[in-house]
Amino acid sequence: MLPGRKIPGHLAASIGLPMGMTPTFLTGRRLGLRGQHTLYAVALSAAMVLILIGISYIGAKDLVQQSAQLQLHEAAETIATPMAQALDVAGRELKTLARERLFTSALLDVPGRNAYLLPYLARHELPTDIDYNLALADFHGDILAARKTRPGYRDQPWFRTMLDRGRPYSGIEMRKGSATLYLAVPILYGRQGHYEGALVMDSDLSAWLSPEQDALPRSLGIASMELIAADQVLARQVMSTPPQVVSVAIPIKAPGLTLDPPLELRVSMDQTLFERPLDKLFIKHISVGLLAILAAAVISGMVARTQTRRIEMLAQEARNIALNGRSSISLTDGHFGNDEVSDLANSLSNLLHKLNSRSKNLEIQVEQRTAELNRAQHIAKIGIWSIDLPTHTMVWSPETYRILGALPDDQATLESFLACVAPDDRKRVDEALQTALVTGRFDIEHRIMAPGIRRHVHSVGEVTYSRKGKPLRAVGTSREVTAEREAARALIDSEAYNKALFEGSQIPLVIMDPVSGRVVDCNSAAAQIHGMAGPEALIGMAMLGLSAPVQYDGTPSTTAMARHVAAALETGAVLFEWRHQRPSGEPWDAEIRLMRFRHKERPLLQLGLQDISERKRTEARMIEALVVFKASNQGIMTIDDQGLIVSVNPAFCAITGYTAEEAIGRKASSLNAPPPHQDAGVYQITNQSLEAKGSWEGEIWSQRKNGEIYPQWLSISAVHEEKTGQVFEYVALFSDISERKKQQEEVWRQANFDALTGLANRNLLQDRLTQALAHARRNGSKVGLLFLDLDGFKWINDTLGHDVGDELLVEVSHRLQATVRQEDTVARLGGDEFTMVIQHLDRQDSLENIGEKIVTALRRPFGLASGVQHISGSVGIATYPDDAADASTLMRYADIAMYHAKQAGRNRVQCFSEHMQADALVRRMEAERRVALDARGRSV
Repeated sequence: MLPGRKIPGHLAASIGLPMGMTPTFLTGRRLGLRGQHTLYAVALSAAMVLILIGISYIGAKDLVQQSAQLQLHEAAETIATPMAQALDVAGRELKTLARERLFTSALLDVPGRNAYLLPYLARHELPTDIDYNLALADFHGDILAARKTRPGYRDQPWFRTMLDRGRPYSGIEMRKGSATLYLAVPILYGRQGHYEGALVMDSDLSAWLSPEQDALPRSLGIASMELIAADQVLARQVMSTPPQVVSVAIPIKAPGLTLDPPLELRVSMDQTLFERPLDKLFIKHISVGLLAILAAAVISGMVARTQTRRIEMLAQEARNIALNGRSSISLTDGHFGNDEVSDLANSLSNLLHKLNSRSKNLEIQVEQRTAELNRAQHIAKIGIWSIDLPTHTMVWSPETYRILGALPDDQATLESFLACVAPDDRKRVDEALQTALVTGRFDIEHRIMAPGIRRHVHSVGEVTYSRKGKPLRAVGTSREVTAEREAARALIDSEAYNKALFEGSQIPLVIMDPVSGRVVDCNSAAAQIHGMAGPEALIGMAMLGLSAPVQYDGTPSTTAMARHVAAALETGAVLFEWRHQRPSGEPWDAEIRLMRFRHKERPLLQLGLQDISERKRTEARMIEALVVFKASNQGIMTIDDQGLIVSVNPAFCAITGYTAEEAIGRKASSLNAPPPHQDAGVYQITNQSLEAKGSWEGEIWSQRKNGEIYPQWLSISAVHEEKTGQVFEYVALFSDISERKKQQEEVWRQANFDALTGLANRNLLQDRLTQALAHARRNGSKVGLLFLDLDGFKWINDTLGHDVGDELLVEVSHRLQATVRQEDTVARLGGDEFTMVIQHLDRQDSLENIGEKIVTALRRPFGLASGVQHISGSVGIATYPDDAADASTLMRYADIAMYHAKQAGRNRVQCFSEHMQADALVRRMEAERRVALDARGRSV
């Protein structure tokens, strides 16, 4: 090992030396192997002790809680069972009483009711301990007879619902400070379709758990009992108020009753009664566990001291080696025993010797390879360079210094490189560098000028980017090509006698070097076809630089050019098509004849070019037209001047059902729909338009192969001869518009009809009313407008649900349509408002008769899926021209008349009169005054 040489970082890490972060204790100081061993042992012991104590505590607590829950559940059942039995007895007794003729007779016999029913109710006792009241109520909820006086059930929503549904009712009504249990059974189903009364039992639930009762012994630790419905406490018995309680709630259910909301009994007890002994046991276990952890720490420290002493000594020696490059003791003597630690010390010593030896060998090899690389660059006259693009600093090989004519002490930067370039070429080099930042490729030939130096250099390079696409570095080579350029110039000078013939040719000719791929010579026609100012601009350029990146078949131009050059050198000549690109970026196509020849023992290639761009575009247009013809979703057919079908596309076959073989040669007129589907005048108009304008477009009816008639949108154009102007063919494009017409019809229905009832909506009503008024003005007749609003619909819709409300509205629409004539209009304006337009009226009383028929029809019960429902209607009537002369005023007057029908008690018909308009004006002014006063009060 060399004195003073430091151990590399990766080696220090491999032998366990600290690199970066080291194990630390809470104080931030390094924790040795001995401390780690002790700490891990103590942590493991502590974790095991705490886990065992925690598991024992959780299991014991869960067992005690389950025992308490079971005890509470049994206590709650002791009280809940008698309550449920009492409810069951009361329900069954009430159903039995409702079937007795005594109560049926009492509903019908008003005079004798007090004589026999009140004594019976006063003497009646249910076989239960609950306090109750038993009452007989009529259809309206008024009390006919009762054990105790009470106001009645008119204001109870459940009472009317129970009679309408015809089923017993059981429920709880909760108010502030009280909760009442109701059990009711409807009696006496009459001919009118509903029950005439009900037998009702009610009981005050607040007294079911009175503080005087002592249902459970206090030795059980019961703290309180509560009777609950809908999260509201109805009754409570409190024995104690502990800080923590555990509760159990069980439902009170009778087999024949369903209470709304459900009734529950909740029993609570003191939680500390069973947790206090458990907490004492937990504290005791924690104390014993801490003593065990302390003992484990002492024993672990003693064991770790004997096990880690030699490892600590070896680590200290490795640390000295890493810092000072030498060891204070020999790693191979007996300091480390004769076990795995000793093997580790021997391995470390061998590793250090091998590392030092390999480092010396690598240094020698690097020096040799560098010298060989520099020699190879000098022989090939190729210099290597790299650019750090953010800083513009460069690295040059010795051959690069020689090519640029720079001194070894010169600073290598991008600016110093550009300073060596000939002034006339600096702009081109700078532009090539900027382009390389985008394309990633740098390739240019330029000249180098220095004192006493004139060189031609070909520089190429590639750019590397960051993950975000930012240019980072460029690496490349600069090759001296001065001899090649001078040889090319000598070749041109020696062949001056052929220059005139070569340059005067109208065929674009290019002479290319097959090795470099660059233009050696060209004529003016070649420069012109490539978009160059003259031959001088083209000479020296690479033919690949004048080509598109990719050829027709997707092959890169570099690969395709190499293949064609190889074929020409082997066979002598090759003909192919090539994709070019002018300096402006414009692509063009050429047919190239590439021929091999030799000049002064040098192989060269001559390129004869012909511009075929227009021919390629024509072929492409023909292909595109054929693709469009086949891929179009419109039917296309061509028709000759005799009316016969010449060609069809696949869409034609899909729409008409005819195959191409069946269609070609048929008369195009055979596809037309027969009368009366299509008027023959349409074809006359079509022919006139074709003769006048050469085209026609419109909707016609056509016929498929299976005989189906369908609408189509047809566009037909005439094709003329270019020279004579005569029509020789027609091109027809058509599409099936059946679905579009269906969609238009559906949109029209959605815009003019109510989605629920199918009646006319407000939009169609306005149109029908306007037409009716116009007809009445012309014929001197009258038009009536009836405005209907349903009475009681909101209560049904809100209580029974929107599904029931929608079903009721549909039934109402059916009855309204049955009361008017087919020529009249029934419309739904929204919600429960309907309007009828009655035309061809002679007398005012006929409108009132229609209104009475509507009101009478609505009085009849509605049999719905949810049961029988009852509603009524209020109708307002306005007449044209007696009441109003326009549609909007007629609608407003009918609405005002309906409002007066509502005020008069509903379920009636009201015709408009002049005083109603004044009343409406007063109400509107009063409403506006109130709004103004409210706004003024808020602003103050």
